Amino acid sequence: MINVLISEDELLVRMGILSMINWEGMGMKVVSCVSDGLAALSDALKLRPDIVITDIVMPGMDGISLLGALRGEGLHPTCIVITALHQRQAMERAEELGIVACLVKATMTQRDIMAALMAACAHIEDKGAGESGSADEKRLAEQYRALLAVDKVMLTFEDSAIQAIAEAACTANETSEDIGARRLHAIFEQILEDVSFNAGDENMPPFELKINGDYVREHLSGENKPVDMRRFIL
Repeated sequence: MINVLISEDELLVRMGILSMINWEGMGMKVVSCVSDGLAALSDALKLRPDIVITDIVMPGMDGISLLGALRGEGLHPTCIVITALHQRQAMERAEELGIVACLVKATMTQRDIMAALMAACAHIEDKGAGESGSADEKRLAEQYRALLAVDKVMLTFEDSAIQAIAEAACTANETSEDIGARRLHAIFEQILEDVSFNAGDENMPPFELKINGDYVREHLSGENKPVDMRRFIL
């Protein structure tokens, strides 16, 4: 389980982030949700979260100072910042501190937050050694399932699909540079490319898609031929 700390001074924004995400479904747990930077620093030192989501402008201690203080204490959580459009200078400093994603407070959506969290997970997995078996594939499948559910696309990954993805990842490692979680993300993006392209289109009705080993192999075959998706749609 990936532990997350949220630091945001505006109550509605803070509660919105908490309520919009199925944290357990994403393989995550919010261990702290505070309204100022000093409280965030205190909790981070005690709880050592894997991901920190922080606003830039907060009372007590701003988000940039918070990230710098964590680095000074030897903590290197994966960081997502929440910003306003006009905070360019602060964003440049945040990028120097190694943030993986930025959310614009006035326009961020559920999909934006989930995509940022997925980027953070990929960063964490790249830093670590990864889990044995197909744990990474299963976790990422659940994250993509949750992401596309926002657009009313209900995915089901069968065990044969997870196995086919794991085999493709293993083959990619043997034939090219091992780039960890980014490799897995690239595989998932290729598998779901046609679905993601149409997801969110207001003219596209909700539908369920069953993904099995055959679906994965056909989409990773490298052949430029259309795949009849009708036999995979439930």
